[in-house]
Amino acid sequence: EAFASGVPVVGVRSGGVGDLVHHGHNGFLSEVKNAEEMAWHIESIITDPELKKTTQQGALKTIKHYSWDAIHETLLNHYNETITNKKEKLKNAALIKPVKFENLNYVDL
Repeated sequence: EAFASGVPVVGVRSGGVGDLVHHGHNGFLSEVKNAEEMAWHIESIITDPELKKTTQQGALKTIKHYSWDAIHETLLNHYNETITNKKEKLKNAALIKPVKFENLNYVDL
């Protein structure tokens, strides 16, 4: 939600935040339990207009990958890949000749 509003995120290198925030691009990451580092990042964004502008633009670029249109396209691509792979497997399976077990008894297995 912060990214969608063009707000750079300041978080910790832990969990989901660390997966989305690219340090210096769309926000900043601090070490866990390091309030001084986190405060420094927040102050830097507030006091440096160029840094604020750069990270705001990065936040807006990041969120484009998570829009409903982007999610829809990614999901359709996954479905299409799955269907294509399944078709290939079925096509390859059709090339294999079935083995006949006419005289095989259950005991023989």
